[in-house]
Amino acid sequence: MQIVVRAKPGSGKVSKGSKYGLVEEVLEKEWTGKCPEYQVYVSAKAIDGAANKSIILSLAEYFKVSKSNVVLKKGRTSKIKIFEIG
Repeated sequence: MQIVVRAKPGSGKVSKGSKYGLVEEVLEKEWTGKCPEYQVYVSAKAIDGAANKSIILSLAEYFKVSKSNVVLKKGRTSKIKIFEIG
């Protein structure tokens, strides 16, 4: 399934139950209107792909899949990203 993620790198808003970051589902579809949308808050900064790695780990934990099943399809350097969850 494809999802849209709005990345929030360098955030202090991180879930206490999660090791990597906080994933929140967005109920009002702002960006696509089709795919499920999520906001992901991670403490890692957007330097050398650190935030992307943390987002992948957060999504894998949230969806209960291995990190190899979370693939960044679009938006490597953007705050709005498209992931494939397999």
